[in-house]
Amino acid sequence: MEKMDRSRNSSGSKPQHTSSEEKNPQPVEIQAALKDMPLMIRDGDAQKIVAHCKAIAPLLSQVSTSQIRNVFGPVKRMELEWTKNAPDDKARAVFRQLVLLRSKLEYMVARASKDSKAHMENFQTLLDKAIEQVEAGSDFQTRRAYFENFVAFFESLVAFHKRYEKRSS
Repeated sequence: MEKMDRSRNSSGSKPQHTSSEEKNPQPVEIQAALKDMPLMIRDGDAQKIVAHCKAIAPLLSQVSTSQIRNVFGPVKRMELEWTKNAPDDKARAVFRQLVLLRSKLEYMVARASKDSKAHMENFQTLLDKAIEQVEAGSDFQTRRAYFENFVAFFESLVAFHKRYEKRSS
């Protein structure tokens, strides 16, 4: 009897891998925030920032304060270093740090426990999209303005997260 290859589907071809978004679709609140990210980061729409962060925070309840602070702390340090009058070399160095946060977020998702993985993925997706918006600036002055809005978004997210964080007893 011929041994059946279980890695093939009924048509005989190997199944294609699906992304995590296809397996676990993003909640509506996350999708709405991602759609409005340009308004929040590029335009600095404070009303949208507050509304979305308030809606998103419950979806991050399994992300601990320390996990958020592991990203928020470096962002606040970047804010102190990347002043409006910072020379280009300083702006370039801080911008590089911001872009490298994306890999740190990926690492945090990979290390997340089963219980908090979906929440950590939500957190990573939001910040990744926000950083992407900062990257879209045409020059360091524009990126700096977008970065200020990114910090405002992140501060609002931290504030609303505190209300919904699940504490371990």
